[in-house]
Amino acid sequence: MTRRLTLERDRWYGWQMLPGYCSGGEYRPYFSPIYMQEVEPLKSGKGWLRLRFINAGYAAGVKDFSLDLRVLDRKEAFLVGRLEDADRSAIISAIDFQWIRSFMGVSPTSQSDPDGSACQTYLNQWYFRTTPM
Repeated sequence: MTRRLTLERDRWYGWQMLPGYCSGGEYRPYFSPIYMQEVEPLKSGKGWLRLRFINAGYAAGVKDFSLDLRVLDRKEAFLVGRLEDADRSAIISAIDFQWIRSFMGVSPTSQSDPDGSACQTYLNQWYFRTTPM
């Protein structure tokens, strides 16, 4: 059986929104770490999830979001979904130090993180200045 990404509360994920926040018909994806606060299956039989998360890279500052997402595909390291009431899609992925280097423009010193816990700790310290409960 193939493993698939399962979203969990109190964990960091990579968020890619397509298209991002752009104007004038430009296409630019948007990338941000998100801290998942709540994941609720809507039990519609159509793959809808209600998500509540902190969008740490939001341009106007860290912001709480609550939205419904219809899961279109799920793999081991990511899921692809369609945002309700928006002409956008999103990819939610496992997050690691390579993702941080590629999309956040910072270079954590740690290179090895086999179970992902060091990356979770890094992001907790970066955004919360502590490890949230």
